[in-house]
Amino acid sequence: EILNCIESQRKKLPLLFSNDGKFLPEIEKEAERLLWHSEELRSADFEYCERYISFFGKCLSEIKMFFYQHSAVGRSAVTNIFSALSAELFASPKSDDFVAIDTESVSKNTLDIFRKVMDEEGIDIGITTDGDSDRPLLVYRELDGTITHLTGDILGLLSVIALRHFGVKINSVVVPISANDAIQKKLESEGISVHATKIGSPYVIAEMNKEIANGKNSVAWESNGGFILGTDIFLNGSKLRALPTRDSMLPLILTLSYAKYIEKSIYQIVSELPMRFTAADLIKNFPNEKGRAVIESLTHERLKRVLHNAGLITSIQNINYLDGVRILFENGEVMHFRPSGNAPEFRCYAVADSKKRAEEIVEFGLKKVIPLLIED
Repeated sequence: EILNCIESQRKKLPLLFSNDGKFLPEIEKEAERLLWHSEELRSADFEYCERYISFFGKCLSEIKMFFYQHSAVGRSAVTNIFSALSAELFASPKSDDFVAIDTESVSKNTLDIFRKVMDEEGIDIGITTDGDSDRPLLVYRELDGTITHLTGDILGLLSVIALRHFGVKINSVVVPISANDAIQKKLESEGISVHATKIGSPYVIAEMNKEIANGKNSVAWESNGGFILGTDIFLNGSKLRALPTRDSMLPLILTLSYAKYIEKSIYQIVSELPMRFTAADLIKNFPNEKGRAVIESLTHERLKRVLHNAGLITSIQNINYLDGVRILFENGEVMHFRPSGNAPEFRCYAVADSKKRAEEIVEFGLKKVIPLLIED
C-alpha cells in the first residue's frame, strides 16, 4: 500500500521525477538548496547530534572503526557524532546513487565491502545504517579473523546489558516476536520481563508505552536494530531525553562504549551470550493477498502434514499465530512464516543453536515448505 501510494504521487508530479524515480537534475539542485539553507533542518540536525555528544562525551576514544557511508541520509550526522565521541573514523566515499542496505538480511555484497576495507586497514569494527538511517549495522572481526555482523536483535540486547552496566535501571523490554530468543534466556534470568509483539515499530512502541504507564522502566527495539528509548535516562548527572521512535545511534554507541569500558572485543562479549542464532530471508514478488491466504489456511494439522511431506520429522511443540505462523519444535528450533506488511514479499525467519543451522531452516522453509503450502 505504501509503495502504491508513492507511485501514485509520482504520477501526479511528472515534472519533478525522471522515469527511474529520481529528481530531475534541475529539481535536485533546488531541493538541495532548500534543504541546506533550512534553519529548521540545521537546528534538528544539531539537536540530534548534540543529544549524544553531550551525554556520552569522549566515550569512544582510541576506537578505530570503518564507517560505510554509501547513500544514507544520516551519514553526515553519523560522522559528526562519532568524531565528537573521539572515535578514529575511517569513512568510505559517499555514494550519489541509492544503496540498499537491509540490516535484517545483510547481503554478501555488503559484508564484502566491510571485509575488504577492514582487512586492508587493519580495522576490527565497522558501522553503517540503512538508507534512511534509523536502522544500525555493527560489523566486527571474530577471533579467527572472520568478518561478521551483529543481528539487530542481539545489538539491542547488548544495549540493554550496557545500560544496566552503566547503572541505568531497566526492568522491562519489548521486542517483536521474530526476535532471537537469546533475549528471553539472558534477560529473564536477570529478572527483566520480556514482552513479544507483532512485527513493526507501532506494536513495540505501544506495548512499551503500556509498560511505562504501569511504572516500568522499559525500552524496545526491532530485529532490524532500531532502538526505542521510551523514558529519560540519567548517567553521571547527565540526562538523555526519551526518543520514542526508531533510532540507530544509541545502540551503536552503547555497545561500543560498553566494550571499551570492560576492555573486551565485540566477539568476546557475544561469546558470553546464550548461543542462539537467527536467520531470515524472503521470496519477492509474492502478493500480500496470497501470503495472507497461506497463513490463514495453516491449521495445526495441515501444517504437520505439509512439514511431513517436505521431509521434516521433528515434532512440533507449539505454534504461535500472533504475527504469521511461528513454529517451535521440540528440539528448540524455530521456523516462522509471515507475509510482509508493506511489500509483496513472503518472509521466513529461523532460530537455532548455530548460524549454519538457522540458515538451513530458512532455506528449507523457502524452497520446500512454502511451495507445498501453496500446492497443498
